Amino acid sequence: MSSGASATLSRPHTSGGWHASSNGSEANQAPKTSHTAPGIGLVVMIAEDTIKTVLVADLVPTQMTVGMREVSFKRRRWRERSSRQAADYLDKLRIPVVVGPNARQYLIDRHHLILALREEGIGEFTVSVVANLGTLSFDEFWTSLERQDWAHPFDGEGRRRGYNDMPETIDSMEDDPFRSLAGALKRAGGYAKDEAPFSEFKWADFLRCRIPRELIDRDSGRALAMAMHLAQGVEAAALPGWRGFPPLKDFYPSQPHRPFQRITT
Repeated sequence: MSSGASATLSRPHTSGGWHASSNGSEANQAPKTSHTAPGIGLVVMIAEDTIKTVLVADLVPTQMTVGMREVSFKRRRWRERSSRQAADYLDKLRIPVVVGPNARQYLIDRHHLILALREEGIGEFTVSVVANLGTLSFDEFWTSLERQDWAHPFDGEGRRRGYNDMPETIDSMEDDPFRSLAGALKRAGGYAKDEAPFSEFKWADFLRCRIPRELIDRDSGRALAMAMHLAQGVEAAALPGWRGFPPLKDFYPSQPHRPFQRITT
C-alpha cells in the first residue's frame, strides 16, 4: 500500500465543533466526501453529520481509562438538573463517533459524560458519525485513530498498551485517579481549558510522576493543593492550558509600609 497521503482526515467544521445541531433521533445524511487515511493510502468516506440513535452498550471506547471521581462529579451535576433541563440537554446532545470494522460505533469523545449518564439510567444517545473507517483492518483503523488524536491507548499507570488491550465496552474502562485529580485541578483554576487533544490526560501524566497515588485516596484535598503548587511551576510550562507563574505578590507578601529612617552611628 502507498504511504503517501494527499489529504488527511479532519474534524468537521460544523456548529458545535463535532456536529451540526439536529432535532429528533432520525438519521440525517449529509453528502459524503472522500479523503485518504494518513499513512495508510486507503480512501475512506467521511460521513459528516450522520445523526442516529445508538445504545450505550453498542458504543466502543477509544481510551482505556476514566477518572471515576470525575464520573461521580458529573453524576452529581446531572442530578441538579430539573426533568425539563435534563430532557432539553439530551435532545441537543450529539456524541461524536467513528464507524470502525464490523460497523461498530467507536466513541471518540465524552467518555466521562457517557459513563456518568449511563450510571444515571440513560441507555441510549444521539450520535454524530464524523467518519466511516469501516473498510480498514483492525490495526489500520487504530493507527488512523491515533494519528487523528481520536484514541488514547494508555492504562491507569500511564503505560502505553497494545490495541488488543483496548476495552470493548464503556463499563470496562479502568479508573485513573490522576485523571480525576487533573479534572479537579482544572476546575480549581490550576490550568485553563484547552483544545489540545487529551489535555487532561497530559496533566494527569505530569502529576502522576510527582504525587503519590495513595495520597489521592487518603487526602484528596492535600493532593489537590500539591497539584496546584506544581501547576504554577516551570516544569508545567509546556502543558496545555498552563496559566503561567503566580504573581510576585504570592512570593513576596505585602508588608506594612514603614517610613524611611536615617541610620546614625
